[in-house]
Amino acid sequence: IEDVTLSTTIDEIENFETINNTIIINSNNKIVDNFSLPVNFFWQNGKELNKKISINKYSKEYPETIPLNIFLINDKIYSFDYDLSLKVYNLNDGVLVDSYNISINSNNELTYPTSIAKINKSFYAGFANGIVINFDINGNILWQKSFNDILKTPIKIHNKNIIVLLSNKIISINSSDGEINWEFIYDQDNPLNVFGGSILSKNHLLYFFLPNKRLGEIDTVIGEKIVSMFSKIKLDKNLTN
Repeated sequence: IEDVTLSTTIDEIENFETINNTIIINSNNKIVDNFSLPVNFFWQNGKELNKKISINKYSKEYPETIPLNIFLINDKIYSFDYDLSLKVYNLNDGVLVDSYNISINSNNELTYPTSIAKINKSFYAGFANGIVINFDINGNILWQKSFNDILKTPIKIHNKNIIVLLSNKIISINSSDGEINWEFIYDQDNPLNVFGGSILSKNHLLYFFLPNKRLGEIDTVIGEKIVSMFSKIKLDKNLTN
């Protein structure tokens, strides 16, 4: 194929910095996802972000069901949106071949996805109300965890484990069965960052910024906290979001 692109065409919300995610198919082909990072938490509130997916000369626009992310598996494109629909398209002609509704055990106002990741042919989605699910390419839920907390930080894959940042804790989840590998609490009486936190990895170390503005570091080999100069940094509680 010549090109596969998922791109933002009009951002009606804010003029945030655009992030570019690229999936390389081969040296001449790639999937590009251009989106505004802080905006995705507002899409559920009726805001319109016009995006389109283009496959060769075929183009499909999504003003009504915005893809949270897209993934390429073999000759199919998998798109997961805020209506909890997993849509499957042929890579060569863009034809919709399957659509699955992902039904989870929750119905409160925060039951909307904030991020999705993939390991092999399994998908992992985090929801704003603290739910994390694992489902397969046919939309079957394999396991579900509920943490009764706000989850705005995108989930991260690290050594095939799912890393989750909640308001005041970091959790590692076994991707195969949903069991908790380890979790650590970092209490701090600060207003929460409405956009969540952030997490970076370097080899076996995880560095993170929690929504309550605590910094931390984890050694994932031994599954323990590291007390370091980084983790001892105290941020101003009045630091803006």
